[in-house]
Amino acid sequence: MKTQLWTIGPGSVDSSQFFRLLLSHFPDATTLYAEGTSIEPDVHALFKASAEEGAYLPGAQTIWPESVRFRCRFGAELCEQLARIAEHHAEPELFDHLFLYAGNDALFEWPDAFCNEMSIPSSLEEERVAKFAQSLGLPYALQKYG
Repeated sequence: MKTQLWTIGPGSVDSSQFFRLLLSHFPDATTLYAEGTSIEPDVHALFKASAEEGAYLPGAQTIWPESVRFRCRFGAELCEQLARIAEHHAEPELFDHLFLYAGNDALFEWPDAFCNEMSIPSSLEEERVAKFAQSLGLPYALQKYG
């Protein structure tokens, strides 16, 4: 069976701008999942302060070295705080992998964030994906896998 996903990028993304745009393009997101191996203490503290109970739905992305994973309430406050923190950190100090979910459904996946392409389920309308890609200055496409 073939799977279809929207992809955005790859390309250069300003991390601070990215977080300032994220909520407006994914207002239905409820949970942000982040995983990393070099997360800085202030970023770690932010994720810890925004943590919510529950399973880490995307599953671990890093085999080695051991990574830290966070499940956080997604919203305007978290996005703004991440945007401010991103102004003072290199992207690997924020996280390695980022995911947005609405309940149990993935809305946005970015393994190897800031290096590879982003993936969005093909069930999301093209206009929404196109606007997000345009706001980041990146190309998008519908990819078929399998």
